[in-house]
Amino acid sequence: NEYERLYEVHLSLTTDDTEDLQMLTDPLGPQFGSSSPFYKSILLLVTLGQYEVAEHHLEKFVTTSDLSKSLLALVKQMQGDPQESMRLLLEAQVLARDKHPDEN
Repeated sequence: NEYERLYEVHLSLTTDDTEDLQMLTDPLGPQFGSSSPFYKSILLLVTLGQYEVAEHHLEKFVTTSDLSKSLLALVKQMQGDPQESMRLLLEAQVLARDKHPDEN
């Protein structure tokens, strides 16, 4: 069966807006929503249990992005650190509130 083959792929992200990344993550749309290719790849890493890799990539953006902070909170929860997860979620809420003050 052609689907029985298993491949290991090593990817290097250069930016979150490349055509190659878009091509790789577009098929994930139904599972992961309309997120950017970068966030789809992070969600895929989390789904595959690659928490450390996801954490490594998210930490580059966690100071400015509420979505990155929320995803990092998910990673911390999956790693068994609920206190850190809650702290990150609260910080993400503050970032989101600051970004959209008229929606509060």
